[in-house]
Amino acid sequence: MYAEARKKLNAALDHLEAHLAKGHPYLAGSDVTIADLALVLLVLMLSVVIDEEDLLSSRRHLASWYHDIPKVVPHWNEVNSAFYAWKASRKETKQ
Repeated sequence: MYAEARKKLNAALDHLEAHLAKGHPYLAGSDVTIADLALVLLVLMLSVVIDEEDLLSSRRHLASWYHDIPKVVPHWNEVNSAFYAWKASRKETKQ
């Protein structure tokens, strides 16, 4: 069951990678939209259970998009600081 879910996840991420590779920095073109915000949060949640490197290493455009959103959305880090702190604490306890 896990293998099938992972296969579907990889297919979805590959589809997103292909879309972003067409030259648009964001999902709907040259500006961040609600679609970007919704999807980047899903990828962020995935990064709790699947290492970011594993999700992004073979997907250059997806990685660029994922790392760009916090830079261009006002107050992103402030709004998400509690989540990032929690995620970092989880990572520390796993080591």
